[in-house]
Amino acid sequence: LGLFSAPCIHDYVFLSRNQILLLILISVLSTFAQFLMTEAIRFSKATIAVVVGYIGVIFSTLWEFLFWNALPDLFTVLGGIFIGIAVAFLATQKTKHYSA
Repeated sequence: LGLFSAPCIHDYVFLSRNQILLLILISVLSTFAQFLMTEAIRFSKATIAVVVGYIGVIFSTLWEFLFWNALPDLFTVLGGIFIGIAVAFLATQKTKHYSA
């Protein structure tokens, strides 16, 4: 194949039918979830919708620990603490309405 061939071409592994179907299912569900999150932001207060999105980062770290036993590093823990503080702060703030 020469100098310009893809480096992974020699180690390519063919996927089974079940793996391909699982990837398609993950793609469809992820696209649908992204659509729902976009709709949630459109129909709700932006502050609430964005806060829920940030909490997703904390849950992702939790799932990573529970399913793969991956311990978060110091920066991940600090980021989670900052997110928690920001969420608590935003939850206690009153909404201000501005007219244009």
